[in-house]
Amino acid sequence: MDMRVCSVCGKQYDKCKTPYIAEGHFRWQDVACSPKCAMEYLARKEQAIKEQEAPAPAKQTRKTAKRSQKASTTEAKVESQPE
Repeated sequence: MDMRVCSVCGKQYDKCKTPYIAEGHFRWQDVACSPKCAMEYLARKEQAIKEQEAPAPAKQTRKTAKRSQKASTTEAKVESQPE
């Protein structure tokens, strides 16, 4: 018997002996002990991918801080002028 450990719950399970039907297709039996754990596994992977793709917040430098302060001051002046 070829035992595997579930990537989600840590439970040991027998590896599926069914041959691959098509290369590149996701088989939950390769990573999880049950379809429920496989869904959790996919949700975690999806979240990790989203976190990697999210751009890091821009670091504010003195120059950009002055620009944003200048822009807000200009906006305030425009708003305070009567039409």
